[in-house]
Amino acid sequence: MITRIATAAALIPFLVATIWFGTLPVVGGVLGLFLLAACYEWSVLSGLVGGVRLAFIITTLAVVVLIAFDFGNSTIRAYLLGAACVWWLLAAVLVFGAQLGHPVKLANRVMLGLLGWVALVPSFFALLWLHELAPIKLLTLVALVWTADTMAFFAGRRWGRTRLADRVSPGKTWAGAWAAMGGGIGVAVGINVWIDPKPENLAEVALVAAVTTAIAIIGDLFESLMKRRHGFKDSGTLLPGHGGVLDRIDGLIAAAPVYASCILIQAQF
Repeated sequence: MITRIATAAALIPFLVATIWFGTLPVVGGVLGLFLLAACYEWSVLSGLVGGVRLAFIITTLAVVVLIAFDFGNSTIRAYLLGAACVWWLLAAVLVFGAQLGHPVKLANRVMLGLLGWVALVPSFFALLWLHELAPIKLLTLVALVWTADTMAFFAGRRWGRTRLADRVSPGKTWAGAWAAMGGGIGVAVGINVWIDPKPENLAEVALVAAVTTAIAIIGDLFESLMKRRHGFKDSGTLLPGHGGVLDRIDGLIAAAPVYASCILIQAQF
């Protein structure tokens, strides 16, 4: 626990300062490092080895660079966010199916690698688009996911009795899920009130936060499903006390395109 807290204490101020004060290229560079680590860990969980793993990582980065050249293209944005949202809804079906005793065998390594593109690439650009809109938009999402994850961890340890999805991730409980939902909604509403002391859209903010938190939980569960495929406890060892990078940002990866889609839809009305 001490190691876990120390790692968080070192990373959180750095990331918050980067998001708040950093320019778009700086934020993109930092997020790119996390993308690279997540890409490697996804290849491990997918069962890719040797040259195939290297090809997956290189092609993922190449796709990111190509899209970055046309960063402001609204059509590309719509396709990326749409594909990611559809994928995470499908991932929810896979998670619920596994919990109900009807798991889909995640045996096709190449297919899992391609799904990594759908999961990681749109998420990376969703985070950048949020920062481009306003750093506080990105900070709100990050704070929402971190708070939800922290609340789930401590509430699950303290009050967790009924398992949320014991066939997928035995450590997750309904108490943790409800605490995550409350924490996610609470921090989103709190930041919104801080920005605008007389907000008129708190119900809308709460709804977006609830959907985002639910998808973040799905992202966490799907990563657990991939880890169980190989009997892994963690996706890696890069973050002391936390495991791998994917272990810490799986919820953010799933939540980012959904949250960005909600924000962009709101901006149209």
